[in-house]
Amino acid sequence: MKNIAVAVDLSLGVEELMHKAYEMSQLYKAKIWLIHIEAPQPVMIDVYSYNQADLMIDKREKMLKQVHAQLEIYRKELVVEGVDVDVVSVEGNIVSVLLQEIDQHKIDLLIIGNRKHGFFYKTIIGSIFDEVIKRIEVPVLAVPIE
Repeated sequence: MKNIAVAVDLSLGVEELMHKAYEMSQLYKAKIWLIHIEAPQPVMIDVYSYNQADLMIDKREKMLKQVHAQLEIYRKELVVEGVDVDVVSVEGNIVSVLLQEIDQHKIDLLIIGNRKHGFFYKTIIGSIFDEVIKRIEVPVLAVPIE
């Protein structure tokens, strides 16, 4: 095992994923890939919000800068521990792009958080975790996140 990917969404529980990634990288002497995929921003500008379009774009750009800054913090924390780590942060369909990145970087193991959602949430919204599990071709380490 040479490459371990961590699907990072920067929500609560990401520290658990980082800890598990560190453990696995030490066990297998593997490189870690921190992968963050931001869903595309829908473009919905109508007559009423046209004046607000620049504000919406600026807000999104600030949010993306914060995401990149947080990913860099995680990267540096792992580097200090002697881990070989790279960050991938892209925009697109979360499941499709994640699977593309796994293939491109020849990932041997995916570490992903698994949040418990209720029946209605999964029925209406769906679950990225479930979709990844259906389509992935490498082993997955699911870390329960409360």
